Amino acid sequence: MDLQYWKDNQDFMDGYAYRKLTFENIKIRHDNEDNFVADLIKYKILETNETKGFWNLILNKINK
Repeated sequence: MDLQYWKDNQDFMDGYAYRKLTFENIKIRHDNEDNFVADLIKYKILETNETKGFWNLILNKINK
């Protein structure tokens, strides 16, 4: 549980990146949100799921 107050996204990214580097030796870029999220995905801290489009659903039904 994190009780620390973050004034904005930049403040959160700075603190999160600092803790990851200090405690886990993982360097996360925190100069902007795009780099921050890219590094979270790169280090498997954050996972994303691609939504299936209409044609993927149709093709999956045909291939079954």
